[in-house]
Amino acid sequence: MQVRCLNCNRPTNHAVMACYTEKGAEDFQWRSDYEILRCQGCGKVSFGIRSSDEDSRASHEPESLIYYPSREVGRQPIFGRLFRSHVPTNVLRIYHEVITAINNNQPLLTAVGLRLLIEAICKEEKCKGNLEKEIDGLVAKGIIAAKQAKLLHKHRFLGNNAAHEISAPPQEELIAALDMAEIILRAIYSLEPLGSRITSTNKSARRAAREKKKQFAAKAARILKASMPKAQKPTTGTPYFLR
Repeated sequence: MQVRCLNCNRPTNHAVMACYTEKGAEDFQWRSDYEILRCQGCGKVSFGIRSSDEDSRASHEPESLIYYPSREVGRQPIFGRLFRSHVPTNVLRIYHEVITAINNNQPLLTAVGLRLLIEAICKEEKCKGNLEKEIDGLVAKGIIAAKQAKLLHKHRFLGNNAAHEISAPPQEELIAALDMAEIILRAIYSLEPLGSRITSTNKSARRAAREKKKQFAAKAARILKASMPKAQKPTTGTPYFLR
């Protein structure tokens, strides 16, 4: 059977590893199949419920399908081997849980998760104190800029209100907060590895270096010529020790 796999990020073949079926009484026919599914591509396990009844079958309606986690296409996480290979395991796990929470319309869990995400980053970078001091510690260590720290403090307030005031922020605010968190994640864990791939230097700098080498060679040749006896004919061109 074809089901969208959240790990593969596309529809893949799934095998039904186990199934439990419930059926209705004689006066009204209904059926629900509770299935444990496994992706045949990556091996990720999930859960599904297939339901139908005599009314839906009579009207030729498709059976009801519910999957856990939800298969609704929503916010997609940052993909790429470079990002995954440099993000610490705890940070990456919390980040994916935040994505799941926002896609399942769980604003309180999303807000608290965003706060935990920032706290996990600070812990990984060995910053000490409460979360406010830990964020400032990222600035002191040169890991993020002061403007970025202001964004992280907004995540702290967002999570505090959700956890202590049981106040769910609106969806658009959570999306903006997640956008900011992903920018910070990329800045901390992706920019330096990407920069290490750029090995070419500035062309004008290379030309200047070549010109400087030529001038030095010419000056050395003049000094060598001046030090030779007049009867000895100097060697032309770049001295062998400068070649």
